[in-house]
Amino acid sequence: MSFGWRLSTLMFVTTVPVVLAGQAPRLVRSVSGPSGTTVGQAFVIDNPRTRFVYPQDRSLTVYFEWEWPAGDHELVATWTAPSGRVVSVSPPVRIKSTSTDLKSYWMFDIGPSLENGA
Repeated sequence: MSFGWRLSTLMFVTTVPVVLAGQAPRLVRSVSGPSGTTVGQAFVIDNPRTRFVYPQDRSLTVYFEWEWPAGDHELVATWTAPSGRVVSVSPPVRIKSTSTDLKSYWMFDIGPSLENGA
């Protein structure tokens, strides 16, 4: 049985101790693929793509870069089904940034029990 997945089913939430009124982090870029590796100071996605099919794909990695004021940040990734139902929530990732560059990645397992993405 095949399941098509698209990156659009991933929603990202970020919170910071002092939230700037009416502002949110500016997404610089996001890239997804079946895996990724650290090369020096950079994280590189292997075989970038936005569609994943089970059972050929058993996991996916999503990498994000934002622009946001330096400081302490807590990042949480939420996998949301096309119906809007939350399927999975990652443990918080705490980052202390010294610049406006905020970068993180998440790895998700794909299995036959997950709903198709749209």
